[in-house]
Amino acid sequence: MTEIMDPFTANHVRKAARQLRAKFAPKLAGLQEQLRKAYQRVEKQKSQASQQTFTAAVNLGTSILGAVFGRKLASTTNISKAATTIRSATRVASERQDVTQAEETTEAIQQRIDELNSQFETEATALLEGASPDSVPIEEISIAPKKTDISVVDLAVCWTPWKVDAAGNAQQAW
Repeated sequence: MTEIMDPFTANHVRKAARQLRAKFAPKLAGLQEQLRKAYQRVEKQKSQASQQTFTAAVNLGTSILGAVFGRKLASTTNISKAATTIRSATRVASERQDVTQAEETTEAIQQRIDELNSQFETEATALLEGASPDSVPIEEISIAPKKTDISVVDLAVCWTPWKVDAAGNAQQAW
């Protein structure tokens, strides 16, 4: 059942709703901008991790091929290629950790947005419940009319014919 509000209450609710939106809009806009930047960071970190993984795979391949097809197994070149491969693997692990941290940041910002939306919904619901006609106290005030405030403009008598049957029921006679 839809309740109809009087114009004063409806205007009051619209004004309060505008104020509520104005209160939450800057906070939401700031969090959405942070979320957008966090998503960009995640994508950047994923790209860097992918690039480091590829570089490490290439370094590993060249180290193995150099050791297998090279002249000496324990040459200085092979040892330095193996060290480079180990450093590349360390960078890959670091980049993956950066991706995880960026994703956690994104989730934290999204959680803050959800909390803000929940808080907005709570306040909006409270606003609407406060504007309910049932919540407005109604006072009865008796005002006695003055004799000078009463004037009879038209006086009319209206008569319609009715008949009563034997059982005592009234029926229209026209």
